[in-house]
Amino acid sequence: MKQRTILACVTLIFAASFGYAETRYPIVFAHGVIASAKILSFQPVAKHLRQQGFEVYVPEVSAFNSVEHRANQLAPQIDQILKISGSPRVNIIAHSMGGLDSRYLISTMKYGDRVASLSTVSTPHYGTSVTDVIFRDLKNDYPFEGKFLLGLIGSVTTVYNKSTKRSTVSVMEALQSMAPSYVRDTFNPNNPDDAQVYYQSWGAETSLDGDPDLVNPALLTSYKDIWRLEGANDGLVPVSSMPWGNFRGVLPADHLDEVGLLRKLSASPDFNYLEFYEQMAAELESKGY
Repeated sequence: MKQRTILACVTLIFAASFGYAETRYPIVFAHGVIASAKILSFQPVAKHLRQQGFEVYVPEVSAFNSVEHRANQLAPQIDQILKISGSPRVNIIAHSMGGLDSRYLISTMKYGDRVASLSTVSTPHYGTSVTDVIFRDLKNDYPFEGKFLLGLIGSVTTVYNKSTKRSTVSVMEALQSMAPSYVRDTFNPNNPDDAQVYYQSWGAETSLDGDPDLVNPALLTSYKDIWRLEGANDGLVPVSSMPWGNFRGVLPADHLDEVGLLRKLSASPDFNYLEFYEQMAAELESKGY
């Protein structure tokens, strides 16, 4: 476990020695579910990278909706970024469901000539069983788990809707888009990799005992459900679902730590999210992206 964690962090350390400026192509962050460009977002990371000289953009898509819907929201914003920056392509760094949105954009929507690289962090490339748990609990009227998770989603959605008039919300569409059977049997076959794009990915793992990371209390219920069904996970996505393209290793973090949320509650001292994304950007620059 610790060996995999060290590998994920060390693979980026050499990049810091390059004295990087900005990447060849602008960096675009694609957020996951329960997020927007302003709420639970990449903004702190974007601010940090801009201070280091990188050109960074944070588009906004629905907090909850299907991959198709979110990708169709992302596409015109990518077009606008290309126009503003004057660049022919972008580098996408995606968290969680944002990675599926980006793969759909590249493959189904034919954006491979406009995306140079896709780096995903804890994206459910083979789905996540937490969706099955929620659907099961709704069907059987379980008193706690499914209702708890949907209640959390509902609370965030209410806040999200008050903050933006851009995006529609469909929780069920979002859940269906991450269901293991759909992702494995439908989404993946219909969205193969584009040879024009460099794909890399990172996973992350949390735990109940703090080795390699202590799970955030907000993710405790889903962590236990996924552990029972699929084993090691970050609180929302199983580790087995995270690899895609060049898999770089497993980080000591839960799903919230990965983007710097609620860090004071449970974040591992072995994972600095700002340094992680800074080094990722530096490595993209060093590789000519």
